Amino acid sequence: MTDTTESFLAMFEFSSDSSGGIACDFKGVTMPEHHLEVEDFLIQDQSGNEEDEEENLTKLRKEKRMQSNRESAKRSRLKKQIQLEETTRLLEHLRQQNGLLRYKVSLAVNEYRELMLHNRELRMNAHNLSYRLQYLGLAASSLSINTATAAPAAAVSSPATASTAAAAAAAASAWISEREISSRE
Repeated sequence: MTDTTESFLAMFEFSSDSSGGIACDFKGVTMPEHHLEVEDFLIQDQSGNEEDEEENLTKLRKEKRMQSNRESAKRSRLKKQIQLEETTRLLEHLRQQNGLLRYKVSLAVNEYRELMLHNRELRMNAHNLSYRLQYLGLAASSLSINTATAAPAAAVSSPATASTAAAAAAAASAWISEREISSRE
């Protein structure tokens, strides 16, 4: 080696680093620009790691939020399905009650009609009985008048007068019965 090469190599200090490579350093010479570039690279590398960590953290939060939203949507769907099933059961129950109430109303209307018919029959019977009573009252008063106009000696009722009154009552009763039959037809 030449002198100049040796003097040139003397300015460097060679050493091996822990990774097995050879490191070279200037003796007594500091190179601030070079160190700044290395520091800038290290800072950029560290900030790159911080950005990656932030990005990973943001992704993790986003995934967590999406999972939470999925679970919430699932709960919401289940709740809606349960409400739909309950509403369907309630609808069926109300339909059954409606059918039962309609049946009861139908029975009540039929019973009302039957009672109205029975009431009409009772009124007709009452009217007929009232008419019969009036007719019998007229027949009895006519008999009283006939017996009162008879001879004073016949003031005591005779068997003939009693039989006449009974015959008149029977005739009146037969006449009223015929009217009832004709009114029913």
